[in-house]
Amino acid sequence: MSENQYTPLSIAEDAYKQQLFSIPLYQRLFEWGSEQIMRLMEDLCHAYIYQPNHPYYIGMLTAIPSKNGILQLVDGQQRFTVMMLLGITFGWSEFIRVEESTRLKFVARETDEEFLSVLVGIKKCDEEQIHRIANLKMNNALEIIDRFIQDKSLDKKAFGNFIYRHLTFFISKLEEEYTMTELNTYFERMNTTGKALEPHEILKVNLLSKLRTDRKSEYTRLWNACSMDDQMLFKPTRYNRILSDEEADNNSYERCRWKYQNAILRILDKDAITPVLEVARDILQDTKEDVRGKEIINVRPMEDPMNNNPNNRRRRRNSIFTLLTFPEYLLQILYITLGFAGDNSNERLEEITTTDFFNEHKLIETFNRYIPMINVEVFFRNLLLYRLLTDYFMVRYSDNDDEPYPFQLYKDFGRKEEIRQFETMLYSASSAMTYYYWVAPLMVWLGEEVKIARGLYINETNILKKMEELDNIWHPNPFAEDGDVGEALRYGRIDRYYFWRIDFFLWKNRAKFFLEPKQRNLANDYIFRRNRSIEHIAPQHFGEDKTRFNWSVLQKTNPDDAALKDDIGNLCMISSGQNSSLHDSAFEVKRGHIESYLANSISGHIESLKMLYVYAHYPIWTLDNIRAHHQETLSWLEESYQVGLT
Repeated sequence: MSENQYTPLSIAEDAYKQQLFSIPLYQRLFEWGSEQIMRLMEDLCHAYIYQPNHPYYIGMLTAIPSKNGILQLVDGQQRFTVMMLLGITFGWSEFIRVEESTRLKFVARETDEEFLSVLVGIKKCDEEQIHRIANLKMNNALEIIDRFIQDKSLDKKAFGNFIYRHLTFFISKLEEEYTMTELNTYFERMNTTGKALEPHEILKVNLLSKLRTDRKSEYTRLWNACSMDDQMLFKPTRYNRILSDEEADNNSYERCRWKYQNAILRILDKDAITPVLEVARDILQDTKEDVRGKEIINVRPMEDPMNNNPNNRRRRRNSIFTLLTFPEYLLQILYITLGFAGDNSNERLEEITTTDFFNEHKLIETFNRYIPMINVEVFFRNLLLYRLLTDYFMVRYSDNDDEPYPFQLYKDFGRKEEIRQFETMLYSASSAMTYYYWVAPLMVWLGEEVKIARGLYINETNILKKMEELDNIWHPNPFAEDGDVGEALRYGRIDRYYFWRIDFFLWKNRAKFFLEPKQRNLANDYIFRRNRSIEHIAPQHFGEDKTRFNWSVLQKTNPDDAALKDDIGNLCMISSGQNSSLHDSAFEVKRGHIESYLANSISGHIESLKMLYVYAHYPIWTLDNIRAHHQETLSWLEESYQVGLT
């Protein structure tokens, strides 16, 4: 167990055995109602039945020492009060009492403290006195807990023992020099922005506990800065706000690039951790976000442990995010720190199952396995270094349809758009299930190249070649293998990656394939997206119009012709929404849809360049045309491997 990780049992028996906790006056009264208590009990019961050997996390308690030695709960009083009530129900005498005192005290709330003293058995009162001092919310919670145990026919002793040993939380101590105003501000902020304790926040506490240093608060701020995926670490002025003509500074992006270059080189130049923490300090001085001040020195807490959806990225309209969620990014950094990303032939790679290693839902489990194999200071160094490199060299994801993949910092030396498109193709073809194979080795290579170049300008052709090299490892040339490539590219068998690769080939050679200006404009503006719905150009089902093929009849009369239905020549990949709207439409109807794009009567971007090519070059769709396009598609793919995409 982490040294910052506790259960009621460990509080009662270990370092905090004699520790008292108090709830300051500025804290709210106990507010949990029936619904919250019931949801907690349901959750605990589920864990008791199905995960009896695993911890059940309820979050972080944030405390500050007082002069009398009592820890004041700046945040977490609701949860600690509930633990006291559970202790009263199940008889955890050593947890709820410290000699002749309740473990939880209330500042300037004499009746609540008196009532709790009665509940834990320190003080006796008659019914009239109890009625006078009773806290109705606490009473209600106790009744719900008792009724829940009875209704579920639970073994009270066994259930209580499970909670005593497995109800798990963390304690974060703030610095003592806080003023009352600062504490109140901190408390208000936590209650405004508080959220469920996420796995990566638990991981942060575990990693910090491995550091033997007095600079943990600096490491914490470094982590917090890297975890904010909706902003760059250094932001150009124009990124922060819209400037008037008088305010606008043409060099704001240049200054920002200089900051990135300076920070990256400072980290690369020395193996020592001090420059890393200095860079982190500079970043936090450069931002106005909450990670700057001492008030955010640990994970954000949760007041309601049941609202826990730990791996969701909270998106706001027009916000711009790193390509990977923070848990996904952490796994990439662990992969790099273990030494797996620099050499793909590394024998140690045999130790891991990549789909398990990069599964963000197994974040804690994966780190627990590999933490003993890494230097935690090196991990924090890599966390910041590669986040800086990611900010500069990687596209970002945006909710803005006009520019869904902004490439903000990278300075254009001629092939910027090509790099952007290649990255977005790789991202579109990636997922958590395919573990973003290309990300970690590309980041390591970029770091090495920056160190050699002593700057952020790296030959763009070399960047493209490196991405293509990684892509070809991930998706090797199918034409180099024995067997019928056409069969592997049929509906039901095809790896969707090949549709994205074909579209990149068409985009790269758009001047050759799209001769009409309107077609060229659509191709110029093409955006790679994670569309995954495969559309049959000639519909699968026969209709009344004469433009469709009756595949069932063809199967009986000419199986070779019937097989064309599922050949790649008759397929393209679009969004599920467009697939639904065009489903079983005749070729002419679908062609009319593309012509609407060409006439600008439909806004937005074309979803498939392969589809654009078909409807631009084939006025009708016959079996011979399907065969011809099938051969065209195979020739494009083969050329893309022989000549290369870049």
